[in-house]
Amino acid sequence: ADEARSLVRSHAAFHQRTFRVGPGSVGDTLPRHDDAHGLTIAADAWLLYRDDLVRRLALDRARAWTDSELILQAYRRWGTDCPRHLEGTFAFVIWDERARRVVAARDAMGLRPLLYRPTADGLVLGSTVPAVVEPGREHEVNERYLASQLLRVPLPMDETSSPGVRRLPPGHWLSASADGVVVERYWSPEALSPLAPAGDEAYAEGVRDRLRDAVQQRCLTPYGVGATLSGGIDSGAIAAIAAPHLHEQGRPYKTVTSLFSADYDGPSRDERAVVESLGARFPGLDPEFVRPGEPFQYVPDQIDELALVPIPQIPGGRLHQRLLGSLGRRDVRVAFSGWSGDYLASRNTLQPLFDLARHGRVIRLAQTVRAHQRTRGVTARSLVRRWMAWETARLAHTAPLARSITSRRALREQLRTTFGTSSWIDRIRAEDLWGVAFREDAAARFGSVGAQAASQLPASMAYPRPDAFIGLGRQPLQEALPLCDLRLVEYLLRMPADQFIAGGHLRSPLRRAVAGILPDRVRLQQRKGRVIPDRDQVLRRAVPGVLSALDALPASAPAWDYLDRAQLLDALRAVGTQEAASSIPLRSWQALHCSGFALWLSHPDRRAL
Repeated sequence: ADEARSLVRSHAAFHQRTFRVGPGSVGDTLPRHDDAHGLTIAADAWLLYRDDLVRRLALDRARAWTDSELILQAYRRWGTDCPRHLEGTFAFVIWDERARRVVAARDAMGLRPLLYRPTADGLVLGSTVPAVVEPGREHEVNERYLASQLLRVPLPMDETSSPGVRRLPPGHWLSASADGVVVERYWSPEALSPLAPAGDEAYAEGVRDRLRDAVQQRCLTPYGVGATLSGGIDSGAIAAIAAPHLHEQGRPYKTVTSLFSADYDGPSRDERAVVESLGARFPGLDPEFVRPGEPFQYVPDQIDELALVPIPQIPGGRLHQRLLGSLGRRDVRVAFSGWSGDYLASRNTLQPLFDLARHGRVIRLAQTVRAHQRTRGVTARSLVRRWMAWETARLAHTAPLARSITSRRALREQLRTTFGTSSWIDRIRAEDLWGVAFREDAAARFGSVGAQAASQLPASMAYPRPDAFIGLGRQPLQEALPLCDLRLVEYLLRMPADQFIAGGHLRSPLRRAVAGILPDRVRLQQRKGRVIPDRDQVLRRAVPGVLSALDALPASAPAWDYLDRAQLLDALRAVGTQEAASSIPLRSWQALHCSGFALWLSHPDRRAL
């Protein structure tokens, strides 16, 4: 952190460790108290499109406003509706002394975390579970959370791994007073209206303008800028805009690209030539190529403390963290990433067919099927078969899950297949998991028609993105995600579904948007290099390190209160007895998934943080 500061007011105490990223963070002193209006704020924020906000608030445009000052001004103007008018990534807490209430909010895409825990006489809020958890309960685990993760059951967005700690969902605000705690949603993709009909070029121009604005807004940071860069269109499009823009200011755009050892490499996986061609075309682009440490390891991403609790027993770590660590050693503080392009800039390539068929739009469906036939070389009959298979799989997945959760016995048997032990499985109530899986917000993820727009959103809307803020290298880094820019997100969600496969290419809006900007070699390619080895190779490389780490855990480790040690180790050791060319059984993959939870449950720093 650049600064740590505490502030105590009547009925409220604040402590903040500030990490400066955007121009609005320079000179900002947090927590901040506005004595004239009785307001105190703590904020983890990087506001974008600040000039537009200053104009809407009718403030002095010649003054350099900090992000926390703008948030307070927005609160004074719009009250709890203020987050609807803020753009960028943010999580903030305001104590209003005169109204005797707390107001907190998260950005619409959920890229800044915010958690809370109601107490008998107040409310505790913070950015991490360890900061919010009740003293003395640091070692406890929300068993419903653990069961849901092992069963791969979707969770409500407010659920965390710690008892009593709730997560404020993306696009929500919270208000707490003597009357209780109120949480309401202020942004929803379902509320977006379709764009007016337009030609292909008009849609492409709309994407191009918003993508350029999204990148250049994030280039306003006064700190070092870099990026994780592959040979794909997402990170390539961002580089094509950012590198020349920064070069005009005399600033480099430092990138890092992963390469694999010889037994991983192959023509389809080597992206060095593509990245070097981008470096030759765009002045200021400064590429670096790194090889991840061996062995390449796998750790479950769904654990919300994983980025904060290191697991040193597993050498190699996660690839993405290692790439960011390389940027940190090059004095980069803001790391651009093309993350979420697979969700928003492409959509599920068959999902538009499902939507059009359900809504009886026969003419548009026929046009879209013909576009698929031209682009992908598939027949209408094969598309129909895939659609029916998808629908069958969706219903087949939901029905057994519903049956298992309605029956405690069936539920417990299913949990035991995930290496769970009877000592805690018998404590899980079927009614609790029914509420987890089939609450309205979670049930939407099983494919209900009313949630199709939401299904295109990045995974941060369903699970937290734990590595959005990572301390590696010389200094922490903040990821900048232009493809999660709210203006761009809303525009893409409002576009007709068939636009995403128009023109003979998948992901057409982004491809057309960067025409003339990004080389056609990158812009038009249908397949890109593999950034990770195939999953069987990952598992084979991971197992020895994971087995060593699990063997080092004592018999009294907390993990074995929840997971069957003997079965878990047997399933992992079975991988070493198979031929290298054979496919890894699903049970061994499940064992690897569970081993990450075992190490997390037993890590001593979970109690110390």
